[in-house]
Amino acid sequence: MSERKRFLGWENPGKALITGASAGIGLSFAQQLAQRGFDLILLARRRERLERTAKKLESDCATRCEIVTADLSDMDQIKQTADLLQTVDGLDVLINNAGFATIGPFAGVPLEKSMRMLHLHTTACVMLKIFIPGWKNRFYVWILQHSAAARRIVQNSVKKRSQKKR
Repeated sequence: MSERKRFLGWENPGKALITGASAGIGLSFAQQLAQRGFDLILLARRRERLERTAKKLESDCATRCEIVTADLSDMDQIKQTADLLQTVDGLDVLINNAGFATIGPFAGVPLEKSMRMLHLHTTACVMLKIFIPGWKNRFYVWILQHSAAARRIVQNSVKKRSQKKR
């Protein structure tokens, strides 16, 4: 392992929680934070992907990884995850990255799928704020709220408007 890069100049990073950590941008965040010395709490729906990711990061970066399997579009699992995460000490970083988007006309999306997306992109974000009271006496913390769904909505709207102008 090469010398670790510092994250925002922090000399002793603690733990980082990353939702949506099994693939894509969440996996990239996990890799970057592990390289910078953070121990990780990896949260996603697919346990086997999380296990592979944790094993690789622990081997490559000499970091510790905890795995939490949860579907944050399901209200019961959001509540269970929030309860579980209240027991975490030393959390410095929250990257709330889990997300999905639907494709096609809004009216054509089944209500159940729209509600799951709503829970994932809003309710889970609110429930995960449970960490904030424990952070008020901390010297530094860092939160990133990422939403692929909002990006996709904007992209689709722009695309449709440009097609109408032709």
